[in-house]
Order: sequence, then C-alpha cells, then structure tokens
Amino acid sequence: MKNILLATFFIVTTTVSMAQSKVGTVDVDFILTNMTDELKKVNDSLANYEASLSAQLQTKMTDYETKYKAFDAAQATMTDAMKQTKSQEIANVENDIMQFRKNGSQLLSLRRDQLLAPLYQRIGKALDAEAKAQNYSQVLNIGSGALGYADPKFDVTEAVMKRMGVT
Repeated sequence: MKNILLATFFIVTTTVSMAQSKVGTVDVDFILTNMTDELKKVNDSLANYEASLSAQLQTKMTDYETKYKAFDAAQATMTDAMKQTKSQEIANVENDIMQFRKNGSQLLSLRRDQLLAPLYQRIGKALDAEAKAQNYSQVLNIGSGALGYADPKFDVTEAVMKRMGVT
C-alpha cells in the first residue's frame, strides 16, 4: 500500500511538473547563415584583417631576406664576434616569423569570434523575446547536434528569424 501511494505521488508530481514546463528548439546556426548581409560584412572584415596579417608577415619576410643577404655578402670580412651577432639577429627574425605564423590562425579565429559576437547577441535577444512570448521555459539549440530528437512543432527557429527580420 505504501509503495502504491508513493508511486502514485511520484507520477502525479512528475505529470504536474512536466505540464508546467514547455521546451522548444532553435537552430542558431541556421539563423546565422541566413543573416547574409551581416555575414558579408563579417567576411569582408575578416578578409581585410587577413590581408593585414599577410602584409605584416611579408614585411617580416622581406626584413629576413635583407638581413640574410647582407650577412651572406659581408660574412667574409666580418670578425667572429660580428658573425655571431649578425647570426643571432637573423635567428631572432626567423623565430619572430615562425611565432607570427603560429599565432596568425589564432588571431584570425579570435577576430572572427569578435565579429560574430554581436550577431549571436542579436539572435539571443530575439530568442529570449520569442521564448517569453510563447511561454517556453527552455529552448534547446539543435544546431550543435547534441539533441537526439525534437518534435518540429516546438521549433522556434522560424519565429525568431521573423522577429529579427531575417528571411
């Protein structure tokens, strides 16, 4: 008898708590890919930044070549101390170039994240407004692929896009 009462209480409690929550889904990545004008600006800015990084690398490469050629041409007339000093300068420039190349992709990735942040914030604000308007207690992002199944009737992606004016 005690077990039956406990089981009944558990079922009623679960049913009541489930009835109070409404869970929806959204595909943030889909919304972002449809923000074509904003993405074009981001991509253009990224291309400019990448060109700037490439120009900086080219300047470093030119500096290296100039120092190396000067060292190679004057090496026969240099003292051992001068050779060592110039060799160290060339090695420092080589290390600088390697470090710049290594950090270049990270800098580009950070810049991309920085440029996309306002777009994600805009999506987040529209999602918050739509979730409140439709009384959702939770909205899960299906774009990450972590969700096994979601009923399409609870997907608010289109409503969020409409709220944002994205087609």
